[in-house]
Amino acid sequence: MIFDNAISEYAKLPEDKKSTYGKMQFAYALETYGQVANRPDMTVLALEAVQRLIHEADDEVYSAVYIANLYKLLGDCEEGLEKHSDAIKAYKISLERSPSELTKVFLARSLCNHEELCDARKVLESIDDSLLEEPGKFDLAISWSVVATTSLVAADLRLAQKRLKNIESHAPAFIQLRDRWIIDLLEAEPRPESGKIKKLLRSLNKYVILNPNFFGIGININRIIDDTESVSKNKPD
Repeated sequence: MIFDNAISEYAKLPEDKKSTYGKMQFAYALETYGQVANRPDMTVLALEAVQRLIHEADDEVYSAVYIANLYKLLGDCEEGLEKHSDAIKAYKISLERSPSELTKVFLARSLCNHEELCDARKVLESIDDSLLEEPGKFDLAISWSVVATTSLVAADLRLAQKRLKNIESHAPAFIQLRDRWIIDLLEAEPRPESGKIKKLLRSLNKYVILNPNFFGIGININRIIDDTESVSKNKPD
């Protein structure tokens, strides 16, 4: 409710009172809110906001990095709405404007979700993870896990396990969930997709949000805690 009121109040401001920086931050806030609260309507508002900013952007005035960030955010919104093809296009434009290892991570995940496994794998293999901060390395591990649970190729499964094991986090809820993912990957075998692996893939896509700095490790902590508590309550004494 507080966030909805804030959105309403910002929307009422005259256009001359809204700076370009402020409008971009507003779009980021809408996209994050849409992801965290599972509010597609907020993601749509974010999409519309960033599209306006892209339309207003002038190559002679704004830097390539700024425009690249706009297209990265556009891709985040499209992927949040499960429009994988449109997300792929936006991420590629972003990379053309300004190279970014983190944008490649998100491009790979969209490619995988669009069933373009070979291209997703090539993008992930091209990433220099030494240029990523810890949150970005987490998102890279998840992207490899999405590839692995989709392909069920032995090499992908081993690499995804290794990437997840190397993730650093002190949040107990996340550690518990990460360990469960690793176990599921260890039990997975190169074979037709099973119900368990489908469940893991849904879990990976559910928890990862396209904002690597959110809570520092790129996942929806509140949603994990809710699910963890729900499982605990349903366990027999």
